[in-house]
Amino acid sequence: MAFITSTSTASILTMFFISLDRYVAIRLPLRYAQLAGARVTAAALAVLWLLALAVGFLPGMVQQMQQSHYGGFCTFFSVIRPKSIILVFCTCFFPVLSVFIYFYLDILKIACGHQRQIRQTCRSSLAGSRVPHPNRHGSHVKALRTVALLVGCFTLSWSPFFIASTVQVLCQSCKLYRIIENDLWLLGLSNSLLNPLVYACWQKEVRHELCALFTCIKSKLSNAALHATYRGRHSGRTITAETPVHTETCPASGPQLRPGLPHTDTPVVSSASL
Repeated sequence: MAFITSTSTASILTMFFISLDRYVAIRLPLRYAQLAGARVTAAALAVLWLLALAVGFLPGMVQQMQQSHYGGFCTFFSVIRPKSIILVFCTCFFPVLSVFIYFYLDILKIACGHQRQIRQTCRSSLAGSRVPHPNRHGSHVKALRTVALLVGCFTLSWSPFFIASTVQVLCQSCKLYRIIENDLWLLGLSNSLLNPLVYACWQKEVRHELCALFTCIKSKLSNAALHATYRGRHSGRTITAETPVHTETCPASGPQLRPGLPHTDTPVVSSASL
């Protein structure tokens, strides 16, 4: 159960860092190249997985969060106490969802302001003067649409599970365990499958990278198959010590050069021929 919770938390935090990356790219475009370096990305991934593992294994390490009577059937509510579930949800899902909404609204406001400035500049500029290209912020706007779609899929996938779990914890007479554990939990996990599909459909760069990756894998598999076929055909032919191996070398296609003399287009004249 801890591994499932950890991977689900890692998926949610990945969505958070993606939206944060787009927010910084539009909010601080001049400093984005410095802030989004390789070291920062590696540190963010390390923090992401440390937090995910901490959230996933926290109920297993803290005895107060575990159920006192465990029947051996591993489900979310049979392992963790209801109060601990509320604590995990209130500190993990709902704050992240609130930050998602704030990032998206702020990015939308900035993008609308940029478009308004571009229209005003185009209207007030003279004929023949340099006019800013309307696609200057096109990549950011397209990335904004992608993030908005990802946040929408994330909200629709995980909100029913977390809301129903909170209702079940607060209302002990409600019988929502079967729906939550069999249906809504799988709906939330399906969000991890939707994310790469959304990126593959909306981002041209991701499509190119995926095509290059699959092409490389296909070429490696083809080379491995050809190598295995070649070895299978020649596996019966063995070379022993008594059988001499004759090798032929192709003659050099050009004038033979003396060692130590530079190569020139004119013939070398020795002193004996003078």
